[in-house]
Amino acid sequence: MIGCDIIEIDRIWKSYEKFGYSFVKRILSDNEYEEFIKRKKSKFFLSGRFAAKEAVAKCLKTGIGSVGFRDIEIISGQRGEPVVYLNRKKVAIEVTISHSKNIAMAVAFDNRGDK
Repeated sequence: MIGCDIIEIDRIWKSYEKFGYSFVKRILSDNEYEEFIKRKKSKFFLSGRFAAKEAVAKCLKTGIGSVGFRDIEIISGQRGEPVVYLNRKKVAIEVTISHSKNIAMAVAFDNRGDK
């Protein structure tokens, strides 16, 4: 399965500006939050993770709801590559995240074989 999501960075950032910490903690795991802080609260990081989690949820054919934002964790690997965890277990779902000045997008591919 494949999932894709594209969002406007300013839309996510405006939610962060309005709701602050409570918005971020609804979206990011504790480990992702630490990376967000290390990256000086980057709007590109936050919007990229949001898009990636949406893409993973679509890839799983559930959408956000059956699987929550915090159930999906995307941690930077040794080379900076996004590594996907589902309910704290590493899974063979590949994700790529891209940004422009205004847009963040992510594509997820479920590499776990037939389900």
